[in-house]
Amino acid sequence: MTEASYQMSSNPLPPAERKAGTVGIAAGPEVAIIDETGKLLQKGEIGEIVIRGDKVTSGYENNPKANAENFTNDWFRTGDQGVMDAQGYLSITGRLKTILNRGGEKISLREVDEGSVV
Repeated sequence: MTEASYQMSSNPLPPAERKAGTVGIAAGPEVAIIDETGKLLQKGEIGEIVIRGDKVTSGYENNPKANAENFTNDWFRTGDQGVMDAQGYLSITGRLKTILNRGGEKISLREVDEGSVV
């Protein structure tokens, strides 16, 4: 994600525990899960994955609409749905935003599902 200049989470190397099926633990920025209203959720609850920190963009220049859509209470909304377990391991459970940016080209997930985009 270009809005974060480095890795957001990582499954750690031994001797730390690796959990298959997760994207690991926070690896720099803070990572949390929020509901539709922006309320932080408890571990084990599914919601939108949000991040914040020094290496996460503080906003889009001259684009108040994008800032309003993508930030809630200083958290950057990733558009991914996920859940964090009791040990802080993050699992992605879905995608909330329906448009992907691939090399500067905007692609609808519906187009991918229908096979019109390779």
